[in-house]
Amino acid sequence: MTSTIYQFLDKHPIPGLENTELAYRALGVLVIIVLAMLAAWITRTWVLKAFRSLVKKTKFTWDDVLVENKVLSRLAHFAPALVVQGLSSPFFGPIHTGPDGGESLPASRLLDFANTFVSLYLVVIILLVIDAALNAVNSSAEGKEQAAKFPLRGITQALKLIANFVGIIFIIAYCFGKSPVAILSGLGALTAILMLVFKDSLMGLVAGFQLSINNMVRKGDWIEMPKHGADGDVLDVNLTTVRVQNWDKT
Repeated sequence: MTSTIYQFLDKHPIPGLENTELAYRALGVLVIIVLAMLAAWITRTWVLKAFRSLVKKTKFTWDDVLVENKVLSRLAHFAPALVVQGLSSPFFGPIHTGPDGGESLPASRLLDFANTFVSLYLVVIILLVIDAALNAVNSSAEGKEQAAKFPLRGITQALKLIANFVGIIFIIAYCFGKSPVAILSGLGALTAILMLVFKDSLMGLVAGFQLSINNMVRKGDWIEMPKHGADGDVLDVNLTTVRVQNWDKT
């Protein structure tokens, strides 16, 4: 397929763009952009619309929560990424120019750029999907008696923190062309410095995590802390704060 297009451009050069390889690469960029935009439009206009109409007809509530928290909308971003990933190698990889496939041109630098771009894009989309999915879990659990006794919000925030940390490691690795394992092994000294600089913040984070996991304070409890001006009902407990509504509604 690629050699056929290349040979066609070689026999019928584009005016002003007589370099066949350059014309072929430029055509690849144009085709990939158009098809990626088309895939995004089809996914958002038709596929998501069909899913939303199907969700409205079901009696389940969890699928409505997924739609409200934009889980499906963020999953739709995978479509253009898959198009770019699938077409990058044919258009930017080695080109067989000879009729018998013996002669070939080396891969373009655009191939490495496209692969790096797709990798970074997929990491960001995965992080957004995880964030939306955890928000959906929190939304679906609101108002349930079992959820009030279980530190769900603190756990989901901890999961978001871990996911974002891993995602940042992968982003750094893809940007510098390194292995994520190599990046993690080189973070030893940097981690010690960060722990020293952000000691108070990290201690507060760990304390909030222990507070949630051990279920020391839960939503609906009455607590009094005159030092901090707290004397009322607990409204929310997460990893960094405990929100209290005082008896005077403050």
